[in-house]
Amino acid sequence: MNHEHETQGAPLEAEVARWRADLGARHFSDDGRTLRGSIEWNGPSGPATALVEVDPGESFPFAPPAIRVLDPGADVELTFHLDVPVGDHQHGTLCLWDDEYTLDVAPWRDIDAVITRARTWLEDTAEGWPSDDTCDLERYLPSAGRMVLYDGETLKDLRGTCVRVTGKATPIVTITTEQGLQRRHRGRRLPARKDRKLCWIGDLGQVDRPIRNWADLRDALGEHGRDVESKIRLGIVQFLLLEYRRGGNSAVLALVVRPVPGATGLNVAAAEAADISRTSRMLRGRPSQHRTSRTLGRDRRRRGSRLLRRRPPVPIRHPQAHHDRLRTHTPRQRCTTPDRRPDRRHVQGACCPIAPRPPRSGRLPDPPDS
Repeated sequence: MNHEHETQGAPLEAEVARWRADLGARHFSDDGRTLRGSIEWNGPSGPATALVEVDPGESFPFAPPAIRVLDPGADVELTFHLDVPVGDHQHGTLCLWDDEYTLDVAPWRDIDAVITRARTWLEDTAEGWPSDDTCDLERYLPSAGRMVLYDGETLKDLRGTCVRVTGKATPIVTITTEQGLQRRHRGRRLPARKDRKLCWIGDLGQVDRPIRNWADLRDALGEHGRDVESKIRLGIVQFLLLEYRRGGNSAVLALVVRPVPGATGLNVAAAEAADISRTSRMLRGRPSQHRTSRTLGRDRRRRGSRLLRRRPPVPIRHPQAHHDRLRTHTPRQRCTTPDRRPDRRHVQGACCPIAPRPPRSGRLPDPPDS
């Protein structure tokens, strides 16, 4: 068994070794784990040379290698299609491939394809990703581990206002349409208990850079940034529901913002957002599921009739002599006479759906003489 696994792993180890050797031939230094080298690309003001770090990882070649930009070689801000930095790294890994590939067609197995992809990524970043319409701002923030439910149709007219939420202490938070109010107490504006931890509804418009911290979010809020920050520090606002656009697509970003104890900054985390409006639910469902009540009622009646037809007949033998023959009927049918009129001598009993009615004397009559 072990010999079989060693036989299957030998070609993969040879491929990884060859892949590292190809990068070494392009003047990449190898310390046994990561490789560092330079990639030439067309910067905004002319040719530039970027310093990158390549880490194949343990899952290579089944998964793409992790590539990080240590120095772009030009005055360029790394914005989109970049993972959150991990550990001591200043920048996260580049998102070079959106689709998943099988091992036989994986493009990262070719060194030239990897370098060309990284060069294209740098050039698109310098141009500001003009043709990109991916709405994924939540990937650049840490996860809050919560779900925010909202009705996109009713919240369109509440932009710039604070609304109340339900389930503040639960993993699932629902945004309502009830606006939060404030009461005056001795000349000061103090938030009431029901007016704490509200949700502020806003619109960021067209977004040209990701949001990674509160400073980026305050700049994106524009003229509302200072007012929202003061409400967060007072405990009035804790959730933000922000609509934004990338290219021709639009999306909603749900955030959980809290003051950092013992510090002046604010902690920003992203939550999963789900639109529970009727239109959104109909778009997510299949067209065949959207049937009227009349259609549903007809289907129930048809299903019930099919169940009745499938029910096997129950044979019942009556003790009377004139009913000594075997009669079969379903529990829903009534015992009838030959002229198809209901037989009143039979009533429903406990052990039989249709049982004979006992005589008044308490004993069965004698059978007729043959």
